[in-house]
Amino acid sequence: MAYCIDKAIEKQREKALKEIFFEHRSVSQVARRYGRNRSTIYRWIKKWRELNNYPDFNNYGRPRRLQGATFRLSSLKWLVPTLSSAPKVHPNALDERLVAHIVETKLELGRSNYVVWLTLQNENLEVSFSSVRRIVRRYKLQRVRLYGKKYWAKHNPRRPKAESPGDLVEVDTVFLMNHFGGKHLYITNIIDVNTRLAYSRIGYSYSQTSTANAVLAAQKEFGFSFKMVQCDNGREFGQRFKDILAKHRIPIRHTRVRQPNDNAHIERFNRTMREESIGPYTARTLPEVTKSIQEYLIYYNYARIHTTLRMAPMQMLQRR
Repeated sequence: MAYCIDKAIEKQREKALKEIFFEHRSVSQVARRYGRNRSTIYRWIKKWRELNNYPDFNNYGRPRRLQGATFRLSSLKWLVPTLSSAPKVHPNALDERLVAHIVETKLELGRSNYVVWLTLQNENLEVSFSSVRRIVRRYKLQRVRLYGKKYWAKHNPRRPKAESPGDLVEVDTVFLMNHFGGKHLYITNIIDVNTRLAYSRIGYSYSQTSTANAVLAAQKEFGFSFKMVQCDNGREFGQRFKDILAKHRIPIRHTRVRQPNDNAHIERFNRTMREESIGPYTARTLPEVTKSIQEYLIYYNYARIHTTLRMAPMQMLQRR
């Protein structure tokens, strides 16, 4: 069940109260304007007084002289928050002593929630696993993983805007499985986000060194320097890959874990290459696949019109 915490009602209270105190309108007038009962307006005024610790505007020292009413009113709090109508205590809530025992057991064992639940079962305590997990999360006793959004957001460089060639280059590896018992193929694809120029290197295996060499070969092929290389968290983009590119002053950044949309341009190029060039990989040899992809890259970079650019990638580069 959803409980009302609408922010529009809070703004309506603020406007109604300001009309009463600033414009000196009566409660009946304000109630008619906002379609409320007078008792509702009186409750709003009561909440407003409680929120501001019952302000007193009487000038006891000089009763005939007005206090700075406008200044005083403007300095008060006018946004009366909506209190949730959710029940404060559930009728099936766990006993506080049991909750404290679960927290103590979690801190003492330092194990997973499942182990904590099994320990409680051995102590003949009737509690469900979901309750143990919920209590651990409520008291923030869950271990934080060293990967994911928080980790990469802290240690990753910021994603640059691809305003010129080489500002952001995306790299990914395509795995082609041979279902007829032959060797598998690995294709390292590289694309410049600004111009959409693409480069590929094919082999029977891949490593961090070969992937880094493919990036350097693509930089030489494109004719401009790479300012940032973006890749996923695959094993071919490890420390060795980073060290080789660092020698050539090329920084790298990783995408978020299980977020392929961060590398959307190279993922879309992988699909385009599969549909228009590679097709189902069967018993073709490495030279045959290499020749086919090289011919397709010439067509892709020089002749194929990109829908976003409205021109071929090489034409986009020449405009720069």
